[in-house]
Amino acid sequence: MIYPDVELDVWIKKTGIEPVIYTCAQCGGKYKTTIPVITRDYVGLVSPKHGCGAGFTKLVFCPRTKEKGDLWARIIEEFLD
Repeated sequence: MIYPDVELDVWIKKTGIEPVIYTCAQCGGKYKTTIPVITRDYVGLVSPKHGCGAGFTKLVFCPRTKEKGDLWARIIEEFLD
């Protein structure tokens, strides 16, 4: 996974993915998906890790569309440079 350095509101506008607030099944704490993330085939948001471990984080993803494929390729290239 790549974590691009982009403001949350900009990421929401680019992807159309809204943050989700959820309750951790382990500790009962409330957390929000606020960290932008890119994978090979998906873009999305992930919640911050907390004391319960990675298994209790929330992921919200959508498939990268073919039309936006070039945009994401450029973002990934810029991130890796």
